[in-house]
Amino acid sequence: MKYLGWLLFLLAIVVGFLGYNIKYNSLIKENERIKKENSVWQKEVERLKKLSSEVLASKSLKFYQRFYFDEIFSNESSFNLSPSGEVILKEIIPLLQEFQDNIMLVGYFTDELLENVPAQTFKLSQEVALKKALRVGEFLNSWGIKKERLIILGVGKLESIFQDSTLHTEFKKGYLEIVIQ
Repeated sequence: MKYLGWLLFLLAIVVGFLGYNIKYNSLIKENERIKKENSVWQKEVERLKKLSSEVLASKSLKFYQRFYFDEIFSNESSFNLSPSGEVILKEIIPLLQEFQDNIMLVGYFTDELLENVPAQTFKLSQEVALKKALRVGEFLNSWGIKKERLIILGVGKLESIFQDSTLHTEFKKGYLEIVIQ
């Protein structure tokens, strides 16, 4: 009996140690994996921002068009293209096919506009802008524009790749820019 207390104490320490290793070490490993993945995505975002700023900084744009989201989507909070939006996009497809260069689709959306979007899905304005730009990219791809040519970005007001201050004063609606350098 004298050793039973010590034995139970050691057993409790071993069980606690094993429980800790099983429960928390897997979380630590998962946390490290997520940190590595996050750094990869941050590098990719920086690469795309650099690429987009190079394209937009160039004075020799072959094609530039801005569409407000309410012109091409059913409404500001929708991710479905409206029939009139499909017609608008179909009209520019021949122009986009004239060039073999990459096509940049840049969606802009602000946090102020998030209140119009169903709360179930998005926490950041960049996510909404990206999803809308991706939807336009899918539509263009379905009409013959190769996916390899599409560079798709979604940014918020604070991350605007433009330096033009007049753009910020106009920024009351979300919009999409289509650019070919």
